[in-house]
Amino acid sequence: MLTNRTHPSTEFKYLTVSHLEKKWGLYITNAGHVVRGAHHKKEKGKHPSTHTFTWQKGRVLSEFQLIYLVNGMGIFESKSVGRFSIKAGDLVVLFPNEWHRYKPDAAQVWESYFIGANGLMLENLQQNHFLDPKAPRFTIGFNQKVLNFFLEILDMVQTEKTGYQMIAAGILAQLLGEVYTLNKKMQHLGDKRERRFQLAKVIFLKNIHKNLAAEEVAKELGISYSLFRKEFKAFSGFSPNDYFIDLKISKAKAMLLQKDVLVKEIAYRLGFSSDQHFCKVFKKRVGVSAGAFRQQRIL
Repeated sequence: MLTNRTHPSTEFKYLTVSHLEKKWGLYITNAGHVVRGAHHKKEKGKHPSTHTFTWQKGRVLSEFQLIYLVNGMGIFESKSVGRFSIKAGDLVVLFPNEWHRYKPDAAQVWESYFIGANGLMLENLQQNHFLDPKAPRFTIGFNQKVLNFFLEILDMVQTEKTGYQMIAAGILAQLLGEVYTLNKKMQHLGDKRERRFQLAKVIFLKNIHKNLAAEEVAKELGISYSLFRKEFKAFSGFSPNDYFIDLKISKAKAMLLQKDVLVKEIAYRLGFSSDQHFCKVFKKRVGVSAGAFRQQRIL
């Protein structure tokens, strides 16, 4: 297996899958989180040769792969569908034996999560056109539930605890169901309020490293704060400020799995006023201290 945890913003792992795990019918082959652009250096020579590619040549994988773009934009192209633009909130499915390539817009920070997988379940979904190489893009907007599924699977493949493949397969099945349903809803989206809600979530994600006030988001959307708060809570069940804090805590959980990242650095990178403030908020939201959470997950 190949692992990267040296870059504080990028991590990935490629797995050796046993014969027994393959017989389960759905199994994870790799998972990761990638950040490129701005001050993030592009990594070289760390992914296996089967997965590296250039824009000029593209690549062909022997597995399915889900790529969820949470920040930035770029271009995607495949043999079946040709070339099109992708943006934050899009999830792209890569198919086995299907030539493809993609590249970020160099002017923006690109942040994505990916999961590689194989198995009879995915083959069945493709045969029945729930997954189709001619329609590889699912427009779902920024969705915390979907992101949490990616984070859970990434957590599991990093620790590789007994039975993790079977549990991760169940989470992946949930993820696929959620993505399919969200995409159907977005196809019928005609409500201006819901479009504002989706845009607000993207704005929060893009500014996760800042101490962003909900009033600023309302101003960017061109509506009053009172209306923004009312609409946001109606769609999400959370006030904008509570949602933003939960978003930061979800990101912090992923960062705490990296042993070389100090709690103080996490607090700074997520826009908390101090590490003490971060630790207080984390314990209140999660129920355990940041240090205890890290120790429990890494053991």
